[in-house]
Amino acid sequence: MTTLGLIFLLGLIVGGGVVIQAVRSGNAGWIWRGRSSGRSGAGSYGASLDRRLHLNLEPAKRDSVTAVSCRGMAAMDSIRMPLRQPMDSLSKLIRPAVDSLFQTIRPAVELRRDQTRNEIRALLTPPQRERYDSMNRADDEQRKKMRDQGGPQPNSGSGGPCSGSPGGPGPRGGFDRGTR
Repeated sequence: MTTLGLIFLLGLIVGGGVVIQAVRSGNAGWIWRGRSSGRSGAGSYGASLDRRLHLNLEPAKRDSVTAVSCRGMAAMDSIRMPLRQPMDSLSKLIRPAVDSLFQTIRPAVELRRDQTRNEIRALLTPPQRERYDSMNRADDEQRKKMRDQGGPQPNSGSGGPCSGSPGGPGPRGGFDRGTR
């Protein structure tokens, strides 16, 4: 019995170490986002948004929301790409230097986030927009909290709802947001 307990404890320690390393390296989007097949439908951002906020979107509109989100995430990834290697190296040395470096692209990232949100808002009815805006306010508060605590930035090192990218049902899925 003692051996079994030690093996279990060792498994917990190793598993915890893997999760901590994934978070530190920015490859832990799955922790906050859940899992997804990346297909349109059950795992898409449009479907996730529809389900979370009870928007009752038609399938074509859900697909449009997912497409807009995919374009936005791809644009953000391309904005971040030139900094991927320097940020990985610097984060191993000193976190404040990485935060300072990210400040150089923060305006472009925030602009792209706003553009993506506005494109999605244009697809929604006024009541749907209220719920979507509520979710985005919660996202923004969570992002600010993470930044203030010096933790990993949401989406660092991970894609989004697009096929073939890590992450899950939405750009910042995992948190229960919005009004129902």
